[in-house]
Amino acid sequence: MLKDEGVETKYFWGSTLFHPDDLPFKLHEMPSNYGGFREKVQNVHVRKTIEAPTQLKGLPQQGGVKSGDIPSLQELGLNPTTVLRQVFPSLFFCMCACLLFLFASRLLALSCNHHC
Repeated sequence: MLKDEGVETKYFWGSTLFHPDDLPFKLHEMPSNYGGFREKVQNVHVRKTIEAPTQLKGLPQQGGVKSGDIPSLQELGLNPTTVLRQVFPSLFFCMCACLLFLFASRLLALSCNHHC
């Protein structure tokens, strides 16, 4: 779709320290422990980072896209809590666990202040 609009798209690997093409083994042959992995990659060099662009091109002229403020989830008709729970379930769980821990620690502190 972007190609049809004359937009050039470039993809860059950025999720791990080593690019998969630089590994001395196929991904399905990756050692199962860190020691084995470290031994195989000890002479592999990390690729240099790419330069950040100094400026970005403007928005495409077609499609009626107008610049402006980015709408909030509520303005898009979405419930932020539901979106977080669906998109980031583990993050949502961690946030809930942290809040529960904070609540429990405050409750314990209050209890100790009254009874200790």
